[in-house]
Amino acid sequence: MGKLKNKLFKKNRRVFVHEVVNEGQKSATITVPEIGRIESVQGSHPAYQQIIEAAKADDPVAIELIDTEVALTRAFRPLSERLAVKNGEILVDGDPVNDALSNHLLKMLEQGENFLPIVKFYERLLTNPLGHAREALFPWLQGQAKDGITLTEDGKVVGYKSMFGDGEKFRPVNTGPNGGIVNGKEFPANTVLVQGPGDVVEMPRSLVLHAPSIACAEGLHIGTWGYAKGFTGDAKVEVHFDPRDVVSVPNTENKIRVSRYTLVGEVTEPRKESVVADLPQRTLKVPKAIINQYPATSGNSGVVFVTQTTKSVKDGYDGSASFANTTNTQTIKGGSISATAIKERVRYPKPAQFDALVAEAKSKKKGARSFIEAKTTWTLKPGGNPKDRKDWRA
Repeated sequence: MGKLKNKLFKKNRRVFVHEVVNEGQKSATITVPEIGRIESVQGSHPAYQQIIEAAKADDPVAIELIDTEVALTRAFRPLSERLAVKNGEILVDGDPVNDALSNHLLKMLEQGENFLPIVKFYERLLTNPLGHAREALFPWLQGQAKDGITLTEDGKVVGYKSMFGDGEKFRPVNTGPNGGIVNGKEFPANTVLVQGPGDVVEMPRSLVLHAPSIACAEGLHIGTWGYAKGFTGDAKVEVHFDPRDVVSVPNTENKIRVSRYTLVGEVTEPRKESVVADLPQRTLKVPKAIINQYPATSGNSGVVFVTQTTKSVKDGYDGSASFANTTNTQTIKGGSISATAIKERVRYPKPAQFDALVAEAKSKKKGARSFIEAKTTWTLKPGGNPKDRKDWRA
């Protein structure tokens, strides 16, 4: 029989916790009546002690921390030499930052995505001496994510150029008046810089014009796939450049000026997936307790979904929501909500955990579905492939 270790049911509490120890294994049930949520958590959870302490302190953030990814963004966690995450914020050299790049990194952490390319990109970007480049580069990359722009695993940017070539040697469409450097060898002005796969092409940074409003100017130009495809030249090549070497980020153009890049090789199509693409907003169904506070009125059918945008559920739900047959707006605890179509949140299993279970099932010569169902609380969608992580719901 399990032994009831803690039972906190006191009048006027917002959070209730039942912690049980059964044969040495801890587990707990956390209830937050005001938002209509009841969740169970096992003692093996990485933030178990933090969850219990928050619940005993009557802090509704306890139930939010049960989400493993959210818990990982709450506790102090170094990400690299200069980057860390704590209390739902990205820290650079110990100071919190709030911009497009840090928000994207936080989303990746919370949603269990591969964040390492973004962290390495961030570290490289911080070494760029130009403030405008540090601020404008990531929003520009994100805006071009559907056109082949992405990052390498080591944090460099993937872009494209249109050139003349035969697959082994390439020459640029235009030659600059200041020459350039290929693999450390300097070439004089107006020289055609012949280059091949693996070659590093550069020019003095001081000669690259920083002028975001001017599209064509001195510098090494790199564009999106669409830009390269529509430009003169019979070969489209993929190039990689360090964010440190970006000099001019355009206001509107889909090409950028840098002082150095590495030519990777000729390609016939762009990268299909981009780690800089914006992630969908995480959503939660609105609990009945909230719906009852805002019942259907003339012209609408009440709140259906709400986006979780607050840093802690202790402040309630806040953000965009969808209504049935209405364009009205209402307010939930200070946050404006409007008629916006939002998909219900889907939570997939963690890649590493899923892969390990599939491998274990194979080694034990057991069916993947029955083995995973016996080991977890995951459910397989109807007709789903048990070996496809995204057909499971965690």
